[in-house]
Amino acid sequence: MYRMEQLIFTNSNGESITFNHGKPYLLQFLNGTGGVEGDMHMEKAPFQDGETYINTLLNTRIISIEAAVFADTQQELYHRRTELVRILNPKLGKGIIRYEYDGITKEIEAVVDSPPVFPSGIENKGIGFQRASLTFICPSPFWTDIYIESEEMADWVGGLTFPLTLETMFAERGKRRTFINHGDVSTAVEVLFYGLCENPSIRNLTTGEFIKVNKLINESEKLIINTHFGNKSVEIEDSQGIRTNGFNYIDLNSKFFHLVPGENLIEYSADSGEDETKVLVKWKNRYLSI
Repeated sequence: MYRMEQLIFTNSNGESITFNHGKPYLLQFLNGTGGVEGDMHMEKAPFQDGETYINTLLNTRIISIEAAVFADTQQELYHRRTELVRILNPKLGKGIIRYEYDGITKEIEAVVDSPPVFPSGIENKGIGFQRASLTFICPSPFWTDIYIESEEMADWVGGLTFPLTLETMFAERGKRRTFINHGDVSTAVEVLFYGLCENPSIRNLTTGEFIKVNKLINESEKLIINTHFGNKSVEIEDSQGIRTNGFNYIDLNSKFFHLVPGENLIEYSADSGEDETKVLVKWKNRYLSI
């Protein structure tokens, strides 16, 4: 049975190139979508048998492609080659690879390692035909979903019931919610607090870690917390959309937690205003391979 497969690279200028099983850019060989090698870290104490395991850190992902460029004329072929080189320009920095295979779609940030190589020889080029090879370096080895998971904390728990005793139970606003990370590894979150609250905090009860911001957030403001590695931030956005750095308001015992794989019980609180505050949690599931 035929399976659809294509790889789309979009550069930082928003220009895209598609490699699939058709013209003009025929995908002939693709390597690097599976698992990547890791470096295991161990330590050894004096007189210890063996070693003590610390952790394993994954290397960058390398994706290599061999393709064939097709055109009806030599002039069109030259245009296709020029287009390939322009879009796959290493000087443009990070872009996005989107890989689609058999109904599965994942993406990953990638940098073009070097401009496309066009090998010579009659087996590699001809009238309306040119082979090309290229390599991408992915700083993070993890594939992600193409969409962002986004769920609000302000759910209503319980409900209106009328037992035989005629006692009434009304729904109440919950400050805890279980979020599920469907990925293979832990993943960072972006947390948004909307509305008036004083000294808000959010805690991952599954890991025991929390983030607290010691500041009064006004009704017209938004508190935005980002826990991404290398890009951690705390910002306060006003009604005009202008953001200011709020890192100096962070409680010193805070830790920028991630969602672990599986269920994560998350709780938010504030010294005041927690019943009126809306809290949104956003993340992307991350995968070791496709």
